[in-house]
Amino acid sequence: MEAPHDLIPHSLCELCRAICDASPILCETAEREPTTEPSHLAQLCEPVQAIQNDSSDIQYVEKWRFHDFDALLASVHRGCHLCSVFWSALDEDESRKGSQLFFFVSKVGWKTTAVVSKDFKGGEMTSSGLYMFSREWGSVTNLSSPTTFSAQPNLKYTCDLIRRWLGKCEESHSLCNSNDDGIIRTNELPTRLIDIYHPDRPRLVLATDIQEQVNYITLSHCWGDGMTANLTGNTINSWKERIEGTELTTKFKDAFSVARCLSIRYIWIDSLCILQDSEEDWCRESARMSMVYSNGFLNLVCSSSSSSDGFFNIRHPLSSQDCRIFWKENSNYQFVFRRAQPLRPHQIFPVLSRAWVSQEQLLSRRNVYLGGNIIVWDCCVKQHHEFTFESNYYSDVSTGKQDFFQAMLRQRHYSKADRPEWIGRFWELLVQNYTVANLTFASDQVFAIAGIAVAIQEATQWTYVCGMWYEYLQQQLTWHIAGLPKCKFPRPRLKSTKIPSWSWLSIRHPVNFWLERAEGNPRSYKATIIDCSVTPLKGRAAVAGEVERAILQVTGIFRTLQHCSDVSESWNQYKYQHAPTGIEVIPDISLPDGLPIHFFTISIYQRKRMLPEREGNEFGLVLTPIGSSTEDFTRVGYFERQPLLYAENYWPLGEERTIRIH
Repeated sequence: MEAPHDLIPHSLCELCRAICDASPILCETAEREPTTEPSHLAQLCEPVQAIQNDSSDIQYVEKWRFHDFDALLASVHRGCHLCSVFWSALDEDESRKGSQLFFFVSKVGWKTTAVVSKDFKGGEMTSSGLYMFSREWGSVTNLSSPTTFSAQPNLKYTCDLIRRWLGKCEESHSLCNSNDDGIIRTNELPTRLIDIYHPDRPRLVLATDIQEQVNYITLSHCWGDGMTANLTGNTINSWKERIEGTELTTKFKDAFSVARCLSIRYIWIDSLCILQDSEEDWCRESARMSMVYSNGFLNLVCSSSSSSDGFFNIRHPLSSQDCRIFWKENSNYQFVFRRAQPLRPHQIFPVLSRAWVSQEQLLSRRNVYLGGNIIVWDCCVKQHHEFTFESNYYSDVSTGKQDFFQAMLRQRHYSKADRPEWIGRFWELLVQNYTVANLTFASDQVFAIAGIAVAIQEATQWTYVCGMWYEYLQQQLTWHIAGLPKCKFPRPRLKSTKIPSWSWLSIRHPVNFWLERAEGNPRSYKATIIDCSVTPLKGRAAVAGEVERAILQVTGIFRTLQHCSDVSESWNQYKYQHAPTGIEVIPDISLPDGLPIHFFTISIYQRKRMLPEREGNEFGLVLTPIGSSTEDFTRVGYFERQPLLYAENYWPLGEERTIRIH
């Protein structure tokens, strides 16, 4: 379907214009009279209804017949601004071809909202809704906003934009052009690169064959089902002569074109430069990811999650722009629709939902996001957007890159013994986001974050142990399964690795850390790390995450509940609260009934407003013995205990013991 070359902000299709002009609620909000003779397009399916909300407020709702899904998408392509915003906000279950949609307008008190859906029962409109508000033209709106948006960028436009940002970065960003940020960069090249000097004959070259110092570009992308070009033992020799164009996806060809336009001769792409049928080569090269992306000159990020998309797709930038529907008569005030919830980074850049991309975009000194609704520059210092928008959709979109480099920079001013919390806090937030991201192979969870660990370890000289830092181990041991109870039962441990049970890497599931570190709310650690013995797999670096064995020896308070039989019947629940003791347990995995369980306290958190004589919240691990051993245990969950006045008789004092956790 053809898209217009230029898209004009605030232009509406006939149906959107007719509904807005005829809607009593919208017109009342804008202090104007509805059209006395509404267009035949505006069909009010149901008159204004009054719905009694739980909060006792009256909610008034209108229901208008709208496009079906196919017609909505066609209207988006024709450039209707409001349809574009609605289309981007549709819930996944609404995005089905042929679905008849309705335009619901709602008002509760002063708040006016709208949503396009198949049905609406009343209540708050959140992620898929828009809210209407008024503002003075020029007071909020950036007057430098473009009057038109390009629906399909081309190579020249894209490269001119990159050159402008690159010039500013090279001129004024010392962090992006040196090792001042703590990330160690060298002139070392990846083992293999793609030489794109001849447009019709790209070929694979070895770094040992490149004699001079050169720059190279890297690519971050989603593989998808349509990936055809993979380096294998069968193709490596022929690719040294030429990589056939028929083997390359659109995104690879576009990446070659951008690199060549920027006068960069070499490019590195994982599937083209790592042998995909050799476990030995894959393990060796994946361990060098930190070097590959840190030393690269620029990282091109294909924003789309589809393997068939490239950099120059038809796009819909209006979907992330406030849409004006009315001017207030005889004033400078306008009434606009805006999404009720800002877009999250993975919604703007679907590629960020891929776990491998976490380390690729963080470690690269410069990223350019291409192929989405907007072109974005993201370097160590600054994020630039292709357009200056009239909304906040992109102002708060953070990939974490600037935070990471600022934390690394601040860390350089402290010794290893000082252990400031910036990197530790950043790592925990990173892991929380990382475990939500997608991996084709669950076993890759160990490797896809190892590059960041290598960079931090080189910069800080800290010790990386199975997804955590030895210097922060007391804090990071209290990770727990996230997303409960909406998710399915906690999954079994990964069988393809020998990661210890005390590490979050042992389970492929979203996890959280207890992150509160407010001043004046001290957290005292009751467990002491005696030793953390890690034996890496033969021939593998420990920082890569693969281990033969990892045993944690720790001393702390060890408890066994007297009435475990009362607890065992509920162990298969997502979360268990034991009222007599005040404990809340989140199991890591589904546990069989009757399993012997013990509680090992890691820390106690004393809240500021808590009475001095009251103990604080208690955090720790739920353990089960290995066989008949009294010293060797496996972690099976996490617990938190709130201090209750009546619980002391049920919560045993415990004994101090030294145990080993495997």
